[in-house]
Amino acid sequence: MISDAVEKAGISLSWREVWYQIGRGGFIMVLKIQIFIILFLLVIITSSCDLFYSAEDWHNKGINLANQKKYEEAIKCYDKAIELKPEDAIAWNKKGNASEKLGKYLEAINCYDKTLEIDPEYANAWNDRGFILYKFRRYEEAIEYYDKAIKLNPAYAIAWNNKGLALYELKKYEEALKCYDKTIEIDPAYANAWNDRGIVLYKLEKYDEAIKSYDKAIEIDPVYAMYWYNRGGILYKLEKYDEAIKSYDKAIEIDPQYILAWYNRGNVLYELKKYEEAIKSYDKAIEINPQDTIAWHKKGFTLDELKKYEEAIKCYDKAIEIDPEDSIAWINRGFASGKLGKYEEALKCYDKVLEYDPEYAIAWNNRGFVLQNSGKYEEAMKCVDKSLGLDPENATFWDTKGEILYKQGKYEEAIKCYDEALKIDPNCIEAIENREKTLKELNK
Repeated sequence: MISDAVEKAGISLSWREVWYQIGRGGFIMVLKIQIFIILFLLVIITSSCDLFYSAEDWHNKGINLANQKKYEEAIKCYDKAIELKPEDAIAWNKKGNASEKLGKYLEAINCYDKTLEIDPEYANAWNDRGFILYKFRRYEEAIEYYDKAIKLNPAYAIAWNNKGLALYELKKYEEALKCYDKTIEIDPAYANAWNDRGIVLYKLEKYDEAIKSYDKAIEIDPVYAMYWYNRGGILYKLEKYDEAIKSYDKAIEIDPQYILAWYNRGNVLYELKKYEEAIKSYDKAIEINPQDTIAWHKKGFTLDELKKYEEAIKCYDKAIEIDPEDSIAWINRGFASGKLGKYEEALKCYDKVLEYDPEYAIAWNNRGFVLQNSGKYEEAMKCVDKSLGLDPENATFWDTKGEILYKQGKYEEAIKCYDEALKIDPNCIEAIENREKTLKELNK
């Protein structure tokens, strides 16, 4: 070594003198080696840091990763924590939460069970396991777990709200409402509880109270699209169409891909007879999800109102392409074909429906209607009688039967059918008009 030789010679060299001794190339080589050693040591130190992690460190790292929705990585961290501390109930529960987020429900249940084996008083685990049962639609069992969580922690707002959700699914609306009220009593800023309360009030037909609940949820979290959407649904139900559109527009402003908001916006515009605008909303829903058969139905139905039957049929064909057994699309296609005078094609559509569902009353009625337009009154009557046998409280079916009798000149029998229709639905326009028409024939 140069340094050894220098030392033996009793010579003290400065870096500048070393530079001259080894030359520029040699100096750079030494420098490179030193840098390499430093980088190598840094890699070693960095990679070995994990060796010094405690269970708590792994636990916290898992939480941070879960907050970033990196659930697979989070689970690995929880596993490390559990490896170091097998009785860490919180780590087991957190692993269950992450597994649940990945849809690994059985794995999540195992984690929650392990948590409760370690700590039977851990309220969170009782609640979380109940929520898995809720997802499996085992509502009664889920409630038992929520009750256990609430017993351990009476101020556990989430458990109260989850219990309300399960009771709602069991159609125990009054009991669900009490749970939501308890949730809000504990945590008045729990926006989801206000929203869920609005949903159950809607089911109880307490519409004004429901709107107030949605308004409260929106006050707490004004940029959550679902709250605006639900508010729009109540206003739609109350036929406050202009206000409903404003709510749907707000939901769409927050989330332009909110397909249900576009779809229901179209429904409101349809009710307002703004058919062209309605079609634009349905088109937007279809753009977001071209496989949405309901949007294709509604667009076709709106085109029927505009008497654009050929275009409507294309929409129904699209729905049938997506789902060949889509009875509604076949029914509506038959209707549009009938309007175009394509009676044989219409009959094929209704026969297709009855092939899938022989008890489909509307298909029998519509089949009868097409047959009477073709002058096949006996066959038509059999079809309509079949529809009335399946649904005797349908005003439209009685009106169709009256029409068949009218065309055969059986006016008094036709009047009786129209009377039956109006007894069921006093506002049935077709029956009112057809009855007046038939009375004129009787009075000639």
